[in-house]
Amino acid sequence: LPASLRGNVRSEQVVPQDVTSTILGAAGVAQPDAMQGRDMAPLMHGDATDWREAVFCENNMTIQDYPRAEALRSREWKYIRYFPRHVDPSSDKPWQNHGEDYNTTVDLSLQGEPPIHEELFRLADDPDVRINLAGDAAHASTLLSMRGHCDTLLREARGDAHDQPHHRSGYSPRAVVQG
Repeated sequence: LPASLRGNVRSEQVVPQDVTSTILGAAGVAQPDAMQGRDMAPLMHGDATDWREAVFCENNMTIQDYPRAEALRSREWKYIRYFPRHVDPSSDKPWQNHGEDYNTTVDLSLQGEPPIHEELFRLADDPDVRINLAGDAAHASTLLSMRGHCDTLLREARGDAHDQPHHRSGYSPRAVVQG
């Protein structure tokens, strides 16, 4: 990079998969269609680019008694939803997901499994994420929008973002909700 671009800070959100995509791009290797991540070269060169509006995160590994969780972080909001631990019908013991069946795990929430707990934080007002707004009626439309956006990115992570309609109503993927 030219010296004038080194050390610049951008506000776009990147994820670890973007590093691989950027390396492939720099090497002139085409990124496989199924691969997640985006080439960060436009960001590094200071170019204006259409970049992701939010980052999706998930924890499906329940082997350490952590709850299964899905989260969405945009510049303004952080949304997290936690799901119950299930019983393995073959053993009557808690289901231990070791990550071997990703789509089965993801399908639970896409099929409408309700979370046991949700968190919603407005990052500009609460950067330390201490004030949960999920139960605040004044932020109900934001909560609904974040649920829908989380579902959309979950489908994308699963690999079938365009194959299934979302099951929760009230979400517009381009809607900007102010709570």
